[in-house]
Amino acid sequence: MITFNKEKSGNSGVLILGGEFTIERANELKTALIRHLDSVECLRINLKNVNEIDLSCLQLLCSAHLTALGLGKEVVITGADNEVFDKAWHDAGFHGFCCGLMDEKATCFWQGGEN
Repeated sequence: MITFNKEKSGNSGVLILGGEFTIERANELKTALIRHLDSVECLRINLKNVNEIDLSCLQLLCSAHLTALGLGKEVVITGADNEVFDKAWHDAGFHGFCCGLMDEKATCFWQGGEN
């Protein structure tokens, strides 16, 4: 399940992910990320209801962040304290990893915190 809620201001929105996010759903996730990142300045991606996620979808989240930086936009991950996300993040080797391309707030998905 992927749902999107645009905030009243129109400048930000929340993309809520639920269920399994594996290679089989990577194209669906990619399409949703592109569509909704295009429509807002700040896209919050809520992962709390994700019960499976694999490397392909982790890479798409990272790519969305990098794309947002290039567009002068922001992508924020919430619900990353989800055990499934945390395990996938560690198993994929992202623990302690950072591509080095960060915004002025020095946010990076893989460095912990909300982003």
